[in-house]
Amino acid sequence: MRRRDLAASRIVESGFAFGAAERRERGVSVLSIFSHKRDGTLSLGVTRDLGRRVWEHKTKAAPGFSARYSVDRLVWYEV
Repeated sequence: MRRRDLAASRIVESGFAFGAAERRERGVSVLSIFSHKRDGTLSLGVTRDLGRRVWEHKTKAAPGFSARYSVDRLVWYEV
């Protein structure tokens, strides 16, 4: 597993991803930046469930910008 993919999986495995229901109730949003590759296409987004959002980008679950440009590496996030 590549280092960046490993970092994204650790976020999902951490308590951060599993507290999504609590964050939704409180209205806590997470700003995230995904990338295609180093110095490549960027995608900026806001979500309340970062674990689900990482999964959507990795699996290209929704057709659109992130699937079209393979923007699937979590670069940065802030709560």
